[in-house]
Amino acid sequence: MDRKEEILEIAFRLFAEKGYQVSMSDIAEKVGIKTPSLYSHFKNKDEIIFLMIEKLVGELFDLMRRTLEASKDSGCGEALKNVFFTSIKFNDYDRLRVYRRLPFIEKEDLRNRCIGIMREKETDFIQSLIQVIQTGIQNGEILEVADNGIIMLFMSMLQGNLDGKLLYKGFTNVDEFVEKSWACFWNGIRKRTKSDCECFNK
Repeated sequence: MDRKEEILEIAFRLFAEKGYQVSMSDIAEKVGIKTPSLYSHFKNKDEIIFLMIEKLVGELFDLMRRTLEASKDSGCGEALKNVFFTSIKFNDYDRLRVYRRLPFIEKEDLRNRCIGIMREKETDFIQSLIQVIQTGIQNGEILEVADNGIIMLFMSMLQGNLDGKLLYKGFTNVDEFVEKSWACFWNGIRKRTKSDCECFNK
């Protein structure tokens, strides 16, 4: 890891802890260098924060995209399930704390840029998601409902479970909650087979 990467990694941990209140001196102290030396690597604190967020968001959506791509030949259900559980597992406590601090960045320009890069990556990913869902509808795997409705439901479920993972850390069985959320989502959109209907009518 080079010095720039080290600074961004430490900034990530400190931002998770302190939010925008983290200072250049805080970062320099953890890196083990003098504060003025930071300016030989980055223009200011805002640049460090933005590049750190850009890196985090890029890692997340690159992983989601690769997972979707690797799973789509296994069917729509398996692809969505793998993306959902991989995303939940990948986003640890510090990552979730960083995301939740973004709306509270005091500088409007920086706040908009950070949230904007997340929205941009999410929008790109959703385009890939649409293709998988449309294929699932065409193959008779999921119900013929509005594509956008399924996407909004999926992204909302993912966001809600990530919020729960952050909020209820140490207080409840988050894994059980995640499993049940997925089961409810999938049972709500999957196309019923004849045997499903026969079992239901018994």
